[in-house]
Amino acid sequence: MDSLSKMKTDHLFWLGRYIMRSYTELEAALALRDQMLDGKEADYKGFCTRIGAADIYKDADDWKKRFFFDEGDPESIASSLSKAYDNAIVCRETISSVAMSYIQMAISALEKAENSPSPGVAFQWVFDDLLAFRGCIEEKMVSEYGLDVVKIGLSLEKLDLSLRLGRPAARCLRTAGSGSVKAGGVIL
Repeated sequence: MDSLSKMKTDHLFWLGRYIMRSYTELEAALALRDQMLDGKEADYKGFCTRIGAADIYKDADDWKKRFFFDEGDPESIASSLSKAYDNAIVCRETISSVAMSYIQMAISALEKAENSPSPGVAFQWVFDDLLAFRGCIEEKMVSEYGLDVVKIGLSLEKLDLSLRLGRPAARCLRTAGSGSVKAGGVIL
């Protein structure tokens, strides 16, 4: 087994969680945003409750702006990406500068989305960059233990948010099984 400090292991775990939080919440929040753009009533308050976020928003328009783009909102996509990047900086030599650059590109794409009248393509770039990050660490990360720790963070966050968002139980179980990793001889 590789040897990583407890601090670095903690950062790798939270890196995985914040990457998956950004991805999953962006996916779910965009579905609500699309409903709002179509003029339909969208339950952003219920969404906040389901993900465990405080409803600090004045109205749906405030939620659309701040939940996606306000780094000062601790529940926002921008904040989650920033926290992922902070963890990646500490672990750069373990995950590689290339992998870290995908997080920076996701942040840049989110900034482009904020400043665009039609942000759909930029939102897709965020998804693409987060998926590229995952592929990059899968291919390039030298530390098998470190990779397992990131995968545990990814899987745990995906399972947690899937359950909170009310996704079907079969999908949640599939999620739990798809991220199986071997850590210390035990399959998680």
